[in-house]
Amino acid sequence: MSEEEILLFQALDYLRSDDQKDHEAAFKILLQCSRKGNKDATLMVGNMYMKGDGVEKNIDEGLGILSGLAYSGHSQALFAIGLYNYLGLFIPKDYETAFNTLMMASGQGEVESNLYIGNMYELGQGTTVNFQAAINYYEKAHQTNKTAHFYLARLLLNMNNPRGRDLMMSLANKKYAPACHELGLLYYEGKFVDKDYQKSKEYFSIAAQKGIITSSYFMGVLYEYGLSVEKDVQKAVEYYFAPSSLGNYDSHQRLKNLAPDLQIPVLSDSCTFEFTKTKPCRQHIFACKTCGLFDTRGICVACARNCHKGHDVIDIGVVTDFYCSCCDNREGCILHKQ
Repeated sequence: MSEEEILLFQALDYLRSDDQKDHEAAFKILLQCSRKGNKDATLMVGNMYMKGDGVEKNIDEGLGILSGLAYSGHSQALFAIGLYNYLGLFIPKDYETAFNTLMMASGQGEVESNLYIGNMYELGQGTTVNFQAAINYYEKAHQTNKTAHFYLARLLLNMNNPRGRDLMMSLANKKYAPACHELGLLYYEGKFVDKDYQKSKEYFSIAAQKGIITSSYFMGVLYEYGLSVEKDVQKAVEYYFAPSSLGNYDSHQRLKNLAPDLQIPVLSDSCTFEFTKTKPCRQHIFACKTCGLFDTRGICVACARNCHKGHDVIDIGVVTDFYCSCCDNREGCILHKQ
């Protein structure tokens, strides 16, 4: 291992620390490696300037470094600039610039950019709506990215293409919670498969155990009406309770009928970022396709109900090592402005 590689490993080790002084030490090491021509170090230096991580925040300096690296064809620098423009991170949101830059990143082989390009084609952000193009770009990423796999399957199902069922099934068989919920719905409704309440229960059960709110609701329905299971009102109440406490209207109405005296806790409208900041923790997370907050980003329950009301929001369930990304962009989380 070369001296430079040892230094990079040391910097990465410092960045795992919660101590800001360690991050400052990491920045100095990375800056040293960058000045010697290491492009990976240069990328990290640019991003650290953008975030103010280990160094005083300097957007112009960070963008300048990343732009210079991108000009040389560095795929990850192109992706970083595209993502900053797409999400409105540290700079004004600019879908057109984001789309063009992400396309260049994709052309340089940056696989993750294909997920965002697919989403932009699907929603018409920075380009015209083109479902076939969205499918093509999701295809490029879906083998290695479960979010792209899920979005591809979901789009195909929305287009009444039975291949979406097969893709959703392959992802559900890997216990990916959102896919388990979608497959449960297909069996519940008899869409692209024979209606089968027993199979719907199997998939809803997996998704509910992972925290998917609507899956818990459907488990309650199955037990309330005895669909594929012995009718059990008490179990139905238990399944309705969690989604009701998280703001699911249908579950709340069922509980009012089945257990009118049951006290349901009031859902907090506080963004979890107020408590966790950027320190990841175990919590319930949603993705917002409209805002591009998916894959490695997500939003808390309160932000899904408030800041992202009316958006294309997908329940991801309870996950580890996440913080609410609603505050990341320049517009910010509306819950912090109240």
